[in-house]
Amino acid sequence: MFLSIIKSKKSYFLSVSTVLLLANLFLFFYGKKDSFLILNTYHSYFLDQFFQIITLLGDGIFFLIISALLFGLNKKKESLLSLLTFLLSGLFSQILKNYFHRLRPVNFFESYSYSKFIEGFTNAAYNSFPSGHTTSIFAAITLWVFFIEKKSYHLLLLFTALLVGYSRIYLGQHFLEDVILGIIIGVTTSLLIVGILLKVKKTSSQQYFS
Repeated sequence: MFLSIIKSKKSYFLSVSTVLLLANLFLFFYGKKDSFLILNTYHSYFLDQFFQIITLLGDGIFFLIISALLFGLNKKKESLLSLLTFLLSGLFSQILKNYFHRLRPVNFFESYSYSKFIEGFTNAAYNSFPSGHTTSIFAAITLWVFFIEKKSYHLLLLFTALLVGYSRIYLGQHFLEDVILGIIIGVTTSLLIVGILLKVKKTSSQQYFS
């Protein structure tokens, strides 16, 4: 079942797999601390403002707005599935956050010379692993890929989600490992929802989402 679902959007899932492979290799060679520092080599006022806006796309309020808009446009199926995906992926993320209870960068780097935390931006101290914003955005775009036929839009969605994931590192909220797990949870949650839905409906993804 899940293999056929993945095959139906193979270019998207191949792209996500490639991103995960490269990210894990980067993390393996540089480690948690150095990968964070390397990915934060360059900061500017423009990027500070840009990523503070982009990161909001992984926030719960954004998904409530999107779900409401879809519902208002009489796209009830898309609206309800988007909301369900957000809630379920968020639940998984919060369970893991509280289980691992890992330090966020603002506390992790207390004894190191890192001075690029953005003044005035909330820097929570704990529950770094995984990234909730990354989980949410990847859960959402993986679901939306099934509603959108054009592959170019899939790549645009993926690029946007990657910006949200990177924003969590740039803003000093998470490490690369947090973002990687967020991607995995988000994508897996959407696959589970789609798989269960298609099994209940006894149809294929192409028939149901067309």
